[in-house]
Amino acid sequence: MTSIGEAFITSFGSSLAGLHDRRSGGAMSNSRGIAMAAMGPVGALLGAIGRTGSNYEVADAAQLNVFTKSGTVTAVQGRTVQSTTTQYSSGSVNTNFGGRVTSVTPATAHVQTSSTHLQRFFVREDDGSEFDVELPDVSFGVREGQRLTLVCAGRIGETGAPVALINHDTGRHEIFPRRVDWLYRRPSGFLRFAMLLSLPVALWVIAAFGFNVLSWRPIIYGFVIGGGVLAWRYWAASRLRAAILEKLNAAVATAIRSTKEASRAA
Repeated sequence: MTSIGEAFITSFGSSLAGLHDRRSGGAMSNSRGIAMAAMGPVGALLGAIGRTGSNYEVADAAQLNVFTKSGTVTAVQGRTVQSTTTQYSSGSVNTNFGGRVTSVTPATAHVQTSSTHLQRFFVREDDGSEFDVELPDVSFGVREGQRLTLVCAGRIGETGAPVALINHDTGRHEIFPRRVDWLYRRPSGFLRFAMLLSLPVALWVIAAFGFNVLSWRPIIYGFVIGGGVLAWRYWAASRLRAAILEKLNAAVATAIRSTKEASRAA
């Protein structure tokens, strides 16, 4: 489906090319093809800004479905996952004016190792059904026989992701920040590159080949527009994250209160 951004840019590009053709006597020129080629990526980029990616991502907090699953822990398993990242730096050779080697810097390799402790909880719900979930680096202990509530969230109509855990026996709970980031789209490195480099270059190409105008102004306009779009995206993402956290905290508070009330009634 063509987005509003793509339709607008395509239409705008056609108008520019048509104006150029009328100025040049209606002849189909290479300028039109180049201008339209520059418009295509810009339109696709603007059209992609508002799209969501995974099944969990939402564009608005109203689209977020939060639900809970509670029960008694029947078993706990743990494992540790290690990942290694290696960064290489090339060496260098310095010479003087006579070509004689003065110093040599050898190539180096920097190795980083990180580990994540994963815990899998097997939980029996009150109706007798069971579920299991694996969570990373839980900050509190859980043992068999304790009552847990798992808070899940995702886009309405899709499967939710586990984002928070409550241990009702110890009174501890945790919302996992990395999993909260799954629920909304943040400005990517590609978007930053496109807004701050590709957009200014595309506008310059459109001005140069679409209007035969050689100026630095399109590049400046591109930086201003791109910077404005990025600032808006970061602002919108921060507001959305705050709204998502508000809903998750409300779900956690409700689950804790409901369990306490059920315990008093029993």
